[in-house]
Amino acid sequence: MTMKDKISMILFLCVFFLKCTWGTSVDHQNKFSNITEIKIINRTTNKFVKRDTTLTKHDDLEKIVGQLKQMKGVPNVNGKKNFGFFELVLSYSDQKSDTFEVVYTAYDGVIIFDENKNLSYKNDELEDLMLQYLK
Repeated sequence: MTMKDKISMILFLCVFFLKCTWGTSVDHQNKFSNITEIKIINRTTNKFVKRDTTLTKHDDLEKIVGQLKQMKGVPNVNGKKNFGFFELVLSYSDQKSDTFEVVYTAYDGVIIFDENKNLSYKNDELEDLMLQYLK
């Protein structure tokens, strides 16, 4: 493999990585525009917060959506060893829904899994906001 081939390969991998990262961000910017309801379900052993809550007020939906748009993609992590999770169910005006799991992993902290796309994200502020609604 010549030096030119190596440089071409590195440039290709960089462009591919950036496209994947940017594609995820752009997708989130447009995706959450027609949410009508958000349900937060507590699937942890934490008994000091409610088991679930449903948000329908515009201001509450906007706060959660704002944090969803701030999620940063991370490489897939092993969430099998965990301390429970919160389920975030987004309902849209077209009767479709998306589900995210906010998981307390043993080794990687709080990770957000998109069940529909099998992707992983980080945003600790989303978890803090969800806990506020479950108090």
